[in-house]
Amino acid sequence: MNIVTTSVPNKNKRNTENDEENDLIKKALLLSPLVYNATLKFQESFCKDGNYNKINEKIVLVEGIYFLLHLVDRSSFAILGPEKRDTFMKVVENEIFEKVIESNKLRRTLIETYCMRQKMYSNYVWGEKLKSESPVGTLLWEFGKIVAEMIEEPKSEKIMYAKIDMFYTLKYFYPDVKKLLNTGKISPAYLSKK
Repeated sequence: MNIVTTSVPNKNKRNTENDEENDLIKKALLLSPLVYNATLKFQESFCKDGNYNKINEKIVLVEGIYFLLHLVDRSSFAILGPEKRDTFMKVVENEIFEKVIESNKLRRTLIETYCMRQKMYSNYVWGEKLKSESPVGTLLWEFGKIVAEMIEEPKSEKIMYAKIDMFYTLKYFYPDVKKLLNTGKISPAYLSKK
C-alpha cells in the first residue's frame, strides 16, 4: 500500500506574506501624497519668479515627479529589497500618475518617459561629489539640466535654480521617505493639500 502525503500550505506563512504586502501597500498609499505634494512645492518655488505658461509649469511638475520617484525607487530598493520594492513602487507610481494623467495617451507617454528617466538617472551618483569636484554629472545637476532644457532655457541659470530648489525640497522630503519605509510613520507636513 502506497501512502500519498501532501503538504498542507502553512496558513500562518500565507497570512504573514499577506500582512507584509498589505503593509507595503499602506506605506505606498501614505507616501504617494508626500511625493506629489513635495513636487508641487518644488514647482511653486521653481516657477514663482518666471513668466511660465501652463505647459512649462506642467513640465516642471512632471519632471519633478520623475525625479522624486527615482529617489523613492532607489531608497525602496536599498531598504526593502527588489521584490518588496516592486510591489511598493507599483502602488506609488499608479497613485502619482493618476493625479497628473488627463488621458490614456498621456498615461502611456508619461510612463515611457518615466522609464527613460529611471534608466538615465541610474547612471548618476546620488548626493554631491566632493567639494573640490564639479557638480556636473551628479543626479541633481542632471535633473536641473533636464528641466532647463524642457522649458527651453538650456543655457540659463535655471539649471542651478532647479538644483537648489530640488535640494531644499529633498532636505525635508527624503528623510520622511526613509522614515516611512523603515517605520511606516510619516511627518504630516507633506500630507496637507495645497
